[in-house]
Amino acid sequence: MVACTACSKSRQACRMSSLSARCGNCYRSGIATCVPVHIPVPDFSSINREIEKLSEAEEAAESRLDAEEQAATDALVRTQAARAELQRLRKQKRLLKRKEQDIFDKGWDDAEALEQLEQLELFNQEMASATVPVHPMSQFGR
Repeated sequence: MVACTACSKSRQACRMSSLSARCGNCYRSGIATCVPVHIPVPDFSSINREIEKLSEAEEAAESRLDAEEQAATDALVRTQAARAELQRLRKQKRLLKRKEQDIFDKGWDDAEALEQLEQLELFNQEMASATVPVHPMSQFGR
């Protein structure tokens, strides 16, 4: 707090107010002019230098933060691209497995048909060998 000159000289606690022209001590003592003690203006240059240093440090920290955010964004984009590629590869793999199964199933059907054909041919061969050849002359009744 600021003290008036009269209170400073008498070493009293001064309570100056912006609402009144005199402090309570000057009012009670009948002092007509209550003048605040001249307070020298402090040198703010060291504080200003510190504020400037802090401002520079703040800007550097903000730049680092921006760089880190950009790096994180870039990493996220790369991660999303890698995930999309993985999903695409898995989908292709599923489609190829399905196609392989379809080919196998179709091949199995063809193999079964081929096996049936072979059995029929074998049966025809057995029938042909089991049949007694007819003599040409026996046809005419001799």
